[in-house]
Amino acid sequence: MTSMGALIVSLLLGLPPREDLAEAVERLVACKDMGAPVCVYAAATLTNAGPAGLRPTYQALPRMGQPGQILSMTVLGADESAASTQLLVNLLADRKMPPLIRSLAVSLLAERRDKQVQRALLKLVEDPDASVRAAVIRVLGNWPHGGDARILKALAHAALDRDKNVRREAVLGLGLSGRPECGPALVKALHDVDDEIRRVAADGLKWVKYAPAVKPLIEALNTEDTLMRRSVAGALTHQTGKNFGEDYPLWREWHRNQ
Repeated sequence: MTSMGALIVSLLLGLPPREDLAEAVERLVACKDMGAPVCVYAAATLTNAGPAGLRPTYQALPRMGQPGQILSMTVLGADESAASTQLLVNLLADRKMPPLIRSLAVSLLAERRDKQVQRALLKLVEDPDASVRAAVIRVLGNWPHGGDARILKALAHAALDRDKNVRREAVLGLGLSGRPECGPALVKALHDVDDEIRRVAADGLKWVKYAPAVKPLIEALNTEDTLMRRSVAGALTHQTGKNFGEDYPLWREWHRNQ
């Protein structure tokens, strides 16, 4: 088919001609400003091309600066085909790509809850980059996973991570699970060095019923942290059915008499 014939077919099908796709990719490679109309138009051209725009965009990612890469992620994420999913999964495993781009890939896969995506995410629980680990744990913690042992194990492991953002996402996920087997990890998190994570752990114990948490929660009331005491009081009421508010001596006396 002649180039003119290819152009006519492309127009009839509503697709941009191949030359336009290649040109759009090169505009993203040269892009220095995400808001520049030429860059936005290039991303729109590739997005409108559907599956035909995916691989050229993906293959050019290493040549792009950050603005072009971020716009390229909108191209890959807009298409929900199996081909798009596979390319995003490939990005997750490519440690040569910037952490920001890999984290964006994690977020774009958040709603694609198939086994391939789950396996790819679980492999990244110990990724060298903390921002990638945090993005992965955030997604896993928010998935309605029905108590999947692999996900719960990953969350419990991440609750001990050296990075506080990863720990926070993990503790949030443990609480959202509502699963009693997450109780031990939440109790450990009550003693985290970070104030916010301790509060998140107490909040999680408002949803996770775990009898051994009662004594540590009572001791956690003995703090000057007003927000922590409020969270702990709510957790104690959930665990025991009693409501002694933030009265530490009264809770201690009650527990001693059990």
